[in-house]
Amino acid sequence: MLTMQFLGVLGALALLLIVLAPFYGLVMLDLVMVPIVEPWYFGNTLFDPSDLMIVCFGLALVLRGKFSPALLFKNAPYFTTWLLLGIVLCVSYLASPLNAEALTNPARAGYQLYRYCFKLLLYYPICLLVLRDLRSVRIVLIAAVVGADLCAAKAIFQGYRGDFEPPGPFDTGNELAAVLIVPFIVALAGLIFPTSLKHRLFSGASLVLMTRAVLFSASRGGMVAIIAAAGFFGALAFLLPEGRRRLIKLAPWVAAAPLLLLVIRPDLLNRPTVQHAITLTEGHKTANMQWRILERWPHFIAIAMDHPLLGTGTYIDESLSLKANTPHNGYIAIAVKYGFIALALFLLFIYRVLRDCLRIYRRSSNLEDRVFFLMFAAAIVGLVMHNLVETTWPENIIMKYFWMISAVSAAYTHLWRTSDPATPSKRSSWAAGSKPRLASQAT
Repeated sequence: MLTMQFLGVLGALALLLIVLAPFYGLVMLDLVMVPIVEPWYFGNTLFDPSDLMIVCFGLALVLRGKFSPALLFKNAPYFTTWLLLGIVLCVSYLASPLNAEALTNPARAGYQLYRYCFKLLLYYPICLLVLRDLRSVRIVLIAAVVGADLCAAKAIFQGYRGDFEPPGPFDTGNELAAVLIVPFIVALAGLIFPTSLKHRLFSGASLVLMTRAVLFSASRGGMVAIIAAAGFFGALAFLLPEGRRRLIKLAPWVAAAPLLLLVIRPDLLNRPTVQHAITLTEGHKTANMQWRILERWPHFIAIAMDHPLLGTGTYIDESLSLKANTPHNGYIAIAVKYGFIALALFLLFIYRVLRDCLRIYRRSSNLEDRVFFLMFAAAIVGLVMHNLVETTWPENIIMKYFWMISAVSAAYTHLWRTSDPATPSKRSSWAAGSKPRLASQAT
């Protein structure tokens, strides 16, 4: 349990950020506190670090506000889609008989809609307003990697202590692996395209920590998602002349690392976590996947088809056993819980984010901007892959990363369309009308 002393320190730090720090410091604080997943109560009301960040952001706007709500509509062409998604989630929640007990008065209804429909979605407009240039985004991403390192370190400690499939600060190893996907790709990009030697060392150490934690977690979905995302990033980075040069230069070190590990630990390939990772065709796992595809997914798809517009209010089927009562597929889970309209809006956002990131990767004349948005695209690929075999959207903590990437790519693409790509120095900041700090200008 979180102690009142800790909450006092956390509140004091948040107050300093409200009064003195840059606005993006609030997002940094929230991402560093990712390992704190246990909520606390004020009265009968749940509260967690993300709520603290949102409250602090609201107070900061009141005390130091320089933003206009019109900026959201002016500089974010997908804000209407985001708002429509939030409305659909709210209507679905209100329409479900399962939630009737929590809607006894307007205050309770408003709180429930905030917590279970709009809370993580709020990351989109918040990031649009506070991440005003790519330099601030880079700093926030470093904070995300630090938060992931803390999660990984806890899982590694649990693993060497003897815990089976250690989850770190979460409930399952699958959740741990999901949270590590985006920070892993950020660290990979930092290793290949560092801004300094310290950045490269930090990224390399983070990759080692997260790799070990994912192996301990035994999450095959997480492993496949990270491998797919890393492969996507490496393949498209190799198409860039500078990326090809750096990857070739890094290749001998990558090849030497496993050989060095084998010298230090000759039994490395026989260790349980490594065996679990490399035996992807293990009998019962293959049969389990076939059962999901042939029986489990069709069962939940049929439920979604019976409630196509607003869903059922839950993706849990109480008539099934505890090990089989969820779809184990995030897209099917969204359709079952919220309906196909919500699923379509989620997929539309995913498509737009990938399209925008890859468009900048292909067309920008600046290497750092191309690498930056290639990193984002690879992170989205990893999240999309993982969600095929796990129910991690839309309420999971990884949605923070998704909405942050969506906000930055949408805002930057808006600038890209409304300015001359050949003259990036003349572009205006997407949030304040001032001169931008592009990746090429970051220090």
